[in-house]
Amino acid sequence: MFAADDVVRDFGTSGDEPGTASAAGLRWLADEVGAPPAGPWAARLAAVTADVPLLVELLGHPSPGLRRMVAFALSYVPEPALGPVLRDHMEVEPDTAARMATLVALARHPAQVPFVRGYLRSEHPELRFGAAFGLLIRACLADEEVVRALALCAENGVANCAERVPWMDPEWDTVTGVVCERLRLQPEALGRLLSILLSRKRPPAACCWEAAGLAAQSDHGRRLGPLVLALTDHPDFSVRQAALRNIVAWIDEPGYLDRVAELADDPDLGEIAMCVLVKQGDPRCVPALQRMIAGPLSGFVNAPPDWVEQNVSRDLVLRTAAPFADDLLPAVEERLEGDLTPNEEKVLIQGFGKTVLTRWLSRLRGPARDRLRTMLI
Repeated sequence: MFAADDVVRDFGTSGDEPGTASAAGLRWLADEVGAPPAGPWAARLAAVTADVPLLVELLGHPSPGLRRMVAFALSYVPEPALGPVLRDHMEVEPDTAARMATLVALARHPAQVPFVRGYLRSEHPELRFGAAFGLLIRACLADEEVVRALALCAENGVANCAERVPWMDPEWDTVTGVVCERLRLQPEALGRLLSILLSRKRPPAACCWEAAGLAAQSDHGRRLGPLVLALTDHPDFSVRQAALRNIVAWIDEPGYLDRVAELADDPDLGEIAMCVLVKQGDPRCVPALQRMIAGPLSGFVNAPPDWVEQNVSRDLVLRTAAPFADDLLPAVEERLEGDLTPNEEKVLIQGFGKTVLTRWLSRLRGPARDRLRTMLI
């Protein structure tokens, strides 16, 4: 027997291997059991599980790397007789990553779930996490105790260990990303996990994205807004940037736009804040737009997710800021009196449009007016 549906749930329908290290491990296991080494990931997994007694024997192999792959493969074999065997192996396995994989394999057997649950109180955080991950992906459990252990995914020691098993191969996804992905069908549990992670001193920046995605779908995500808002003041730039980029998910809540306006002068986050204000039609975007016009007009601006792309052209920013066009005329006039490359002229034309620029001709004088008239020919 082989649980092919679990392979799809764990790795998707593409049939791709999760990473080069995992692929090498499976080839090694295939060599040991005499299985075909080629084909889609699911087919190769199925092939190595054809001889379960041989796999069980390989649990005693001297290499911890191979034992990890054996336990990983056995997690797709739903034979109840395996439960006691894996339980006995858990007591003697010295490698922490192999024990983690064994806990996942055990969790698919209902009779072994209480045993796996016992490891949620282990003194070793890696095993607490491994037990929780197994209970999540094999027993579909995500109660408070499980979620609390899953939150260890962001701890460096736990993540480094988890990356040694294929479910969390670093070429596939981050450990936190894998856990969040598996919880997306349980929004209440995902909300609890993200609440724990976002409250930590060093939260993964990706949690801001997960929180915004959950907020778009569920009230469980709406409650995470204050935590994300607070992270716009985090000392880690990647966390601050992720928080600001995703704050648009709660932008209608009182006080959120005010915080964005405070960041419009920030040397690192000002562009993102400006784009949020422009999109919201908030006049506090004008000083930032004036600074943008005074600088290089070629290239792109870092924008939040509610724009077309993360990097948007400056002419698109100016088009979106059309309601504030006349407030920007002094900044445009200054640029017209200075140096403008042909490409920057094009940005102004495409950004403001010929209708606005033509209207400005009557308000300009001297070199600025002459330059604009030439541009419009």
